[in-house]
Amino acid sequence: MLTYTACGRPPFGEGRPAEVLYRITHQDPELEAVPEELRPLLADCLAKEPGARPTAAAVAERAGGQGWFGDRLPAPVLADIAARTARIGGPPPPRTASAPPGSARLTRRRLLTGAAAVALAGAGGAVWATRPEEQRAGRTAKAPEPGASPSRTGAGRPGGPLGGPPGARWEYRADVNVGTRRVAALVDGTLLVPASDNQVHGIDARRGAPRWTAEGIGGHLRACGTAAVGRGTGPSGRLAGVEASDGRVWFSAPLGVSFALLLAPVFAADTRTVYAMGHRPGAGYGDKPQDLERHLLAYDLAARRLRWRRRLPPSDAEGAVGAVAEGVLLFLENDAVTAYRADSGAPMWRRALAATALDRRYDELTDRTVAAGHGVAVIGGRGCLCVDLRTGRTRWSVDPEELGTELKGHVMYGGSTIAGSAVYVTIVGQDLVAVGRDDKKRLWSWERPGTLSGGASPPPLLAGGYVFPQTGNGLGGAPEDAVAVDLRTHRTAWTLKSVDSEPADVQLLADPRTLYVLRGNRLRAHPLP
Repeated sequence: MLTYTACGRPPFGEGRPAEVLYRITHQDPELEAVPEELRPLLADCLAKEPGARPTAAAVAERAGGQGWFGDRLPAPVLADIAARTARIGGPPPPRTASAPPGSARLTRRRLLTGAAAVALAGAGGAVWATRPEEQRAGRTAKAPEPGASPSRTGAGRPGGPLGGPPGARWEYRADVNVGTRRVAALVDGTLLVPASDNQVHGIDARRGAPRWTAEGIGGHLRACGTAAVGRGTGPSGRLAGVEASDGRVWFSAPLGVSFALLLAPVFAADTRTVYAMGHRPGAGYGDKPQDLERHLLAYDLAARRLRWRRRLPPSDAEGAVGAVAEGVLLFLENDAVTAYRADSGAPMWRRALAATALDRRYDELTDRTVAAGHGVAVIGGRGCLCVDLRTGRTRWSVDPEELGTELKGHVMYGGSTIAGSAVYVTIVGQDLVAVGRDDKKRLWSWERPGTLSGGASPPPLLAGGYVFPQTGNGLGGAPEDAVAVDLRTHRTAWTLKSVDSEPADVQLLADPRTLYVLRGNRLRAHPLP
């Protein structure tokens, strides 16, 4: 009661009864928002061992209105506080038949001026009100929908109870989702999460509070500078961007292409430029992609102008896959990977790939992936190929049959992450192997329990001293939201089990201190050490 009165949050968060009971039993209370003067008292009152909790007399003595603040209150105020205190615990007044219409309901403000006044006075009289940043959270492009509900879910202590997974610092629920057609982004402390009807919710990454709701932008977002960019929802071949700070939406001029046949036309971005693919102007539903010429383009967000555009031959792929690093743009086809100068679009090199990897079950999306950085590019598919980023010459390769003949013909290698001298590669859609960037030397491997999932999975995510393998979209229903593999021991450090009973795709995002898990209509923040 005192914790909620002091900060407006229950000490063990909110959620399902079983979740709250687990946190009460195994986690420390969340008291960081409580005034410092009250924290020791409330921490003692919430001790796990009953014998460690103070008696009622001890609580009354520690919160008894004495000391610097209480001694300076006028006598009538002290008398009023004493009278309110005497009424606490007494029998309730007789119940009336019904409350009159429009009667005031119990609110946090009324609680603050009621029975808890004595505790606040004894703690030094800290005046506790809504913080200015909480008031500003609603001054956005559009007020969030009524269904959106951020909540504090627990202490969120890194490492969790007894070395287990970290509890969620906060949880946000709304009409949001991710998958093949929707991808969230993290920009400057704001999580930009796609929702239905071409909406995007902006969520404060630190507190889980909704900042704004924007409209008119396709759900597959790509972070670039201070914004996230996707395709505009109209027929005019425009890109749409939403500013992370305030939810302001802007549109490019018509770019002379159509994005109507593409799930994710924006496929790569650097600090100021996004790279996209489109078909000839006027292309729409009912047209066959394999009959249409395509255009590869670079759009400068800082200057709000088209930087360059190149014509490409037709293809039946309905998605674009690529990467950009160190001034080189890579564009992945089903049978080749081509490198362009990122600043001008001039071709640099082209490497043919041995066999196509086209998954015709899922909208003609390629099952190949490409990553770039630290002077190399890594292409995953049935095999794995590492080439020099500037020349396209082979550094090393892994033959598809190295994993055994029983998996012949399957896409074996998913997304890769290049970090320093190591490359972290997803295998069979769920397992992980770390190899040397320059020599393919096997450094270590990790295997996820369970059956093979296959397919092109997103690249592993590195954050907080862990690597988080990811499974492919469309494979929803995994029993866990995230698995943390320790980069020092190469073993599973902890696992975040899913609290949802229905299958759903999962997307992981991270900053240096927090892992963000988006699954179904839930977005959760888990602290990292």
